[in-house]
Amino acid sequence: MKKSVIAVSVLALLSLAGCASQSQIEEQNNQLAVISATLKQIQATQAEALVLQQMQTSVQIESKNLQTVQYQQQLQHK
Repeated sequence: MKKSVIAVSVLALLSLAGCASQSQIEEQNNQLAVISATLKQIQATQAEALVLQQMQTSVQIESKNLQTVQYQQQLQHK
């Protein structure tokens, strides 16, 4: 991905300097679209991971609470 970013940066500089051809500009636009799509996919994956972590935390808390209740019940029966 670093190579793509560097290539896009070089093409952007060439474009700004007026040295880029139309095909180079189109390639740059295509690369930017790919980078944008990849970043959106990463963002969606991170959001999903966060939701899963929150669910895992809830399950762990519930499990700990059940363990505490069971332990207290065992103490009462002794």
